[in-house]
Amino acid sequence: QVGQLTISKWAKPGCQNHLGEVSYSQTRPHPQYLSDLTMVDLFFHKSTEWEYEHEWRMVRRLADADDNSQTDLFLFHIPPACIKSIVFGCQMSETDRSEVWAALNATPDYSHVTVQQAVMEEATFTLRFEDVTAP
Repeated sequence: QVGQLTISKWAKPGCQNHLGEVSYSQTRPHPQYLSDLTMVDLFFHKSTEWEYEHEWRMVRRLADADDNSQTDLFLFHIPPACIKSIVFGCQMSETDRSEVWAALNATPDYSHVTVQQAVMEEATFTLRFEDVTAP
């Protein structure tokens, strides 16, 4: 089971319960004992190499799942207002893109969501993000 995390001051209404901003650093947490690890250490800490993501994570108790009809799959409702943007990965399949677009277009509650495609630069190890419009 996973405990709750209180939202930071930047949360939108309805998104406060289990959402937190990821912190980035060049070193891993090094507690003396495993029991000294905090929720932030475990779930909200990443390398500075990922800092461009400006990631937020939602952590919920598995017992609170809205749907657990499959043994190893726990689904949770996420209020549409909590989703600001979606980034398609460099190697995302066209089938998966189509499924995301279908979900976004199925309800006006997602009309505010922007979509971008991650593209690898040829000469460097960087990504650029291009705005994408619905097909």
